[in-house]
Amino acid sequence: MPSLDHLSMGQSIIFNIFATIIRYSDKGDINKSRKLDEIEGIVIIDEIELHLHTDLQHDVLPDLISLFPRVQFIITTHSPLFLLGMRKFMGDSNFQIIELPDGQTISPERFSEFQESFDNYKNTEKFESELKTLMQEGIKPIVLTEGETDPKYITAALEALGRNDILERLRIEWVGKENNQGPLNTGVKGLDNTRNVLDANPDILKHRLLLLYDCDARKSNEDVELLSIRTIPKNEGNKKIKKGIENLVPR
Repeated sequence: MPSLDHLSMGQSIIFNIFATIIRYSDKGDINKSRKLDEIEGIVIIDEIELHLHTDLQHDVLPDLISLFPRVQFIITTHSPLFLLGMRKFMGDSNFQIIELPDGQTISPERFSEFQESFDNYKNTEKFESELKTLMQEGIKPIVLTEGETDPKYITAALEALGRNDILERLRIEWVGKENNQGPLNTGVKGLDNTRNVLDANPDILKHRLLLLYDCDARKSNEDVELLSIRTIPKNEGNKKIKKGIENLVPR
């Protein structure tokens, strides 16, 4: 009969993390420990990916963390797969990646070990096709736009034109983020700031990036290694809305 003794090292680690959180919660409030979404606290784990198979890193571990929405996890890791799994289960806004020693907040694809890991996997003869697909998904070219609604317009247009093949080959995001006071570091200034950072630190960019400005920005087309600059064409027939991506639609 199967028992805990039959668990692999990685499975045992996952089980122990879960059981330890429950045990400490029992000490604080046994009533809350019976409901995972009510357990509160801080969990600190160093090098969480040790002894974990790829599927445990990408699927099981992030799924486990998502079971405790009121617990703050502080984790160190060298695993790009774990970070991609966190995005899958938690979304981009529910966890933060801080790269040391600089202390910069980054995305999973900008993780310094992502490209290195991908290159090493590519050179392995027994590289599984599923893992290859996953890693390639994380290095898609990125299109950064001025506004939050721009990716929605572009995505809808490509779908309406039957160009889902383009959507499958790249990611479209807006520069900046939203907080209680409104959007931060967005618009033309946000794209300009992004360009300035990349000009000063060219090694940061590991895959193709397109900065897509609205028509009123009037930026010249540029292609500098992995970075491209483009401006959305202006629709002269729309006299009502003369700037922004909304200029492209009929009046």
